[in-house]
Amino acid sequence: MQDLRIILVIIGALAIAALVIHGLWTNRKNKRVPIKEKPLGRVSDSRYATTAEPGDGFDADGIGKVRVVSRRNESSKPATKAPKQWNQQQKVEPELLMPQISATDDEPAVVEPAMVVETPVITPPAVKSWSDYYQVNIMARDGLQLDGQDLLFILKKLGFKFGEMDIFHRHLETDGQGEVLFSVANMVKPGTFDPARMSHFYTPGVSLFMELPPPGRAEAHLRLMMQAADKMSAELDALVMDRERKPLTEMVYNQYLNEVRAYDQQ
Repeated sequence: MQDLRIILVIIGALAIAALVIHGLWTNRKNKRVPIKEKPLGRVSDSRYATTAEPGDGFDADGIGKVRVVSRRNESSKPATKAPKQWNQQQKVEPELLMPQISATDDEPAVVEPAMVVETPVITPPAVKSWSDYYQVNIMARDGLQLDGQDLLFILKKLGFKFGEMDIFHRHLETDGQGEVLFSVANMVKPGTFDPARMSHFYTPGVSLFMELPPPGRAEAHLRLMMQAADKMSAELDALVMDRERKPLTEMVYNQYLNEVRAYDQQ
């Protein structure tokens, strides 16, 4: 009886030990291995994981191979064009003082100061209303001619001196000194005189003319020339004509005066 009890105790102890060993083995089998201890090839990306089914390549833990999704399709997509921006350099209406903006891809835009262009003030030239020279003619009456000897006498009386171009000149001084105020030429070509032959000389007329002096003295010179023309016409019994060889009227004479006054005042 005592032996049977011992046998039962041993069998019970073995049974308990078997149960303990079986439990430990079962727990170890069902225990999951931590992710950090698993091989990299067996770690799945949660973004691409699918439900495990038998025979589709998943292991006993339901973990399959990593699915690699290609990005080529994404990179091959045409880039969306950026909205077109307004070009700051476009000008609807250019202005003289508008600053110019310049920029490159690597440098920021730089506002350059506008260059101020000074428009030159152009003064319109005064309208010329005078001639470069003034002329009157002393002409013999119809059918007559001026006597050379009488002509020489009045020329010397008025202070004329024979000189350049073989004509007579009235200088600022009666002795022939100073600037030439006006001159006398023969109306017959070539317009010259020969003082040695004046006693045998005849002409239909002579021309008194003056070139414009520096502004400020033209009116005085014109008045002196007209006075000389009046004295010559009186001494020679001749007529005073304008440059067109028409009788010199008071209106034409006043026109000459107005023109030289405008010249003197420029």
